[in-house]
Amino acid sequence: MEGFFESGGKRLFFRARGEGPPIVMVHGWSFHSRSWDAITDVLEGSHRVLAIDLRGHGLSDDDEGPYPFSTVVDDVIAMLDHLEIPRAVFAGHSMGAAVVYEAVVRWPDRVSGIVCMDGPSARNLGTSSLSSTSTQGMLSLAERLKPGAPLGHLSRVFERAYFSRRFRKDHPAKIKAWRAEFVKNRPPSLRAAYRSVSERTDITSGLGSVRVPALVVNGGRDVVVLPLEARDYARQIPGARLEILSGSGHLTPMEREDEIARLVLEHAGSCR
Repeated sequence: MEGFFESGGKRLFFRARGEGPPIVMVHGWSFHSRSWDAITDVLEGSHRVLAIDLRGHGLSDDDEGPYPFSTVVDDVIAMLDHLEIPRAVFAGHSMGAAVVYEAVVRWPDRVSGIVCMDGPSARNLGTSSLSSTSTQGMLSLAERLKPGAPLGHLSRVFERAYFSRRFRKDHPAKIKAWRAEFVKNRPPSLRAAYRSVSERTDITSGLGSVRVPALVVNGGRDVVVLPLEARDYARQIPGARLEILSGSGHLTPMEREDEIARLVLEHAGSCR
């Protein structure tokens, strides 16, 4: 099943596969709902998997902003409303993990568990004392995304930030496929989305109130969200489990898709 729903004046796209307890999959910046396909193949055997194209991404409407990050979070809740789903496990990567962190704080009755992968979560992206050099540089690159701007050069820059050196060397075909998808993005919408997540409200103080099972996953060689930051986020959430995937870069769902599928599936089974 796939289709569109309305939220915040935009027409947004979603995909739903499988049957069972629902899991919401929220992609990262510059990705889309199909980015989860390999993982959804595993999850759909026992769960209803819902994947959204965030505003400005994939088949959803463009949005050149500005808009507050809370709008993106509300879009995901609107998808659940459209599908008449009261509660679900939320799993997100990078910007999608930021959505998950904020959703569980602002909409606790709608979230039965969380999986946050390589997520900038509780701090404003670009102002963290730990990874500010990397994220500020990426924000500067994102600000260059003017209408009609070529994305080929930027894809190579982000490639070095996103993927571990070993993965780039061992999987050239997957890197080529990622570049082909990256250059399909619409520059003004990408810029607005990056600005939205980088300027969002700090929700650190709310993490201690989380009362659902939480799994925090991070690449051991992630230079966008450092493992030390992931440990900090996990410490602030009561009972959270932390998994650092040794050797992986920022895109753990691509570099370690089998492990991510297993971790999400196991964690979802512990959520009620």
